[in-house]
Amino acid sequence: MPTISKAAMHTANKKRVLEQLFQHTTISRADIARNLGLNKSTVSSLYTELATMGLVEMIGSGESTNNGGRRPDLIRLKREYGYVISFEIGTYHTRAMANYLNGEVLDFAEFDTPQLDALAMLQLIKNVITQMQQVAVAEQGLIGLGFAIHGIVDDNQVVDSPFINFRGIDLQTFFQDEYQVPVVVENEANAAAVFERDFNLCQQANNILAISIHRGIGSGIITSNRLYHGNHGMAGEIGRSLVTTNQGLVKVETICSEEAFLSLILRDVDQNWPLAWDDLKAIYQQQSVATGPRLAETVEQLGKTVFNAITSFGPDVVFFSSPLFDAVPAIFVAVKEWLLNHGTTVTIKRVQGSQQVSLLGTSALAIRAVLDLQGYQLSLVAPATISHLD
Repeated sequence: MPTISKAAMHTANKKRVLEQLFQHTTISRADIARNLGLNKSTVSSLYTELATMGLVEMIGSGESTNNGGRRPDLIRLKREYGYVISFEIGTYHTRAMANYLNGEVLDFAEFDTPQLDALAMLQLIKNVITQMQQVAVAEQGLIGLGFAIHGIVDDNQVVDSPFINFRGIDLQTFFQDEYQVPVVVENEANAAAVFERDFNLCQQANNILAISIHRGIGSGIITSNRLYHGNHGMAGEIGRSLVTTNQGLVKVETICSEEAFLSLILRDVDQNWPLAWDDLKAIYQQQSVATGPRLAETVEQLGKTVFNAITSFGPDVVFFSSPLFDAVPAIFVAVKEWLLNHGTTVTIKRVQGSQQVSLLGTSALAIRAVLDLQGYQLSLVAPATISHLD
């Protein structure tokens, strides 16, 4: 049996203490020692080390036990240690978010970027980072960066991005060299799944399927609490699945993506996409009698695709993340009803506030990279604007 060096054990215990700090808003050193089965002196030594690094702070005294005695000192993760900035690069937009170390949102921005090429996008990102650095206040400043890409990502490298051509551009190396901080690059549906795992809104489900519907359709897969990428980052690319239609063999995303739904909703009105989501909601409500039957076939195809994904991956819970569903929840209700009527028994939820989900998941990955906490269970602070609905 291989032996573990003293240094390796020390590092592992320090990460376990950090894990406890992420999982509890406040906690005493005695409780950490009890939870981890460590000596109090070991935890006190690790606390001193983390406090010297600026990662933890003491905030006062807790309640004494029923037997009386000294009130324990309470400690917590120091959120102002630093912040990460994450970007979601979509078809028509780019969103950016700054988050403290505990996940709390510090800043958010959104830009219309329908015509930018890759080089112009890089310059925009640098400009946004500069702007957020001027607003954000933290002891160490910027400590990490993250990018959520609508496309295939393998080991932090963009393999395929159909809506903006990043081929040949190493985002991770470029921004690591530019800012000297850890950088993560991930598929946006995978990032949505990480959000569900790390921001603890799904009550510790270990197997999660996050369906992300935008211009394409993707799914992020958490299995046994770990993000599953598959070969070359291809896992979860359900929108690229093939189905037979009257037009022959086509990809799923051509008939039940966000654009497919939008074309049906806007077919009889003098409006073109993109337009404000509130305007789309109003149009749908005005046209619902005519639009409902037109959507039935598309709803069925989406239901079939998700049903097959559920039977393939065996999740505990399925989350739908889509700005379209935020604006027109009736479409989600129809898809959920189709799934339930065809024997699906897993929990199915819609994420309200989905436009920030991939950003938050990417921020979680960046925080993990900064502290080298891959494989540990975090519980980050989710904004009140995001919720799970039936």
